[in-house]
Amino acid sequence: MTTLSNDDVVSAPPTTTAAATTKAEDHHPINPPAIPYNFAPLTSSSSSSSSSTSNIIDNTNNDSFNYIYGCQRPGASNELSSYGAIKQSDVDEWVDYVKENGTIKRSLCLLNETEIGFYEQPGYKKMLEKRNIYATMCNLSIPNSKDIALNALRDAVENKECIAVHCSGGEGRTGVILGLWCSSVGVASSSTSTTTTIKDASDYVLKEAKKLNVVRKPNVHKITTLIEKGYLP
Repeated sequence: MTTLSNDDVVSAPPTTTAAATTKAEDHHPINPPAIPYNFAPLTSSSSSSSSSTSNIIDNTNNDSFNYIYGCQRPGASNELSSYGAIKQSDVDEWVDYVKENGTIKRSLCLLNETEIGFYEQPGYKKMLEKRNIYATMCNLSIPNSKDIALNALRDAVENKECIAVHCSGGEGRTGVILGLWCSSVGVASSSTSTTTTIKDASDYVLKEAKKLNVVRKPNVHKITTLIEKGYLP
């Protein structure tokens, strides 16, 4: 199986000076979810994209949706948002849940370098692979991250293996990537055009998340930037 991935390196703990200058956006606060780990499939059912309304154009290939989930990171707690705080036991708890509730075999990890440092050695990727979950690393601030994400999702769908897309809270960056995917493969549109707009894709993610009682925050501007630039500067 081939993949493109960012390096999964656990960096040394930051010095006091470095910690003091860490940007606030390097740490994304985690909101308490209504559903454990804010975990849910992208679509509420295999037929959720269909409609009896005649002016709805449905270009959704359901196979492109049934294997994709969104959620919080393993060790999803603000108390565990510090260097080396997330242990194998925290990862195991997450793995047990996503395997039981979604038969997850892969993850698409959107965490940034600071957040990856929250995992104890041997690091996020190896901790998941110990539990037979194949991880693709995709820091969205890295060039070509759009292609890394889309390739990981396509590979999962082609191999009919469920993949969990996650950032820290499963809301913002997760919503952006789910929206990117919907824009790429197409969703039902209320317009007469068969082309899915970025707003169509964003609205679809929001609609399905509401049905499933989870929170996703796809951002049209960020999805557009990701498509145009290939990453989020």
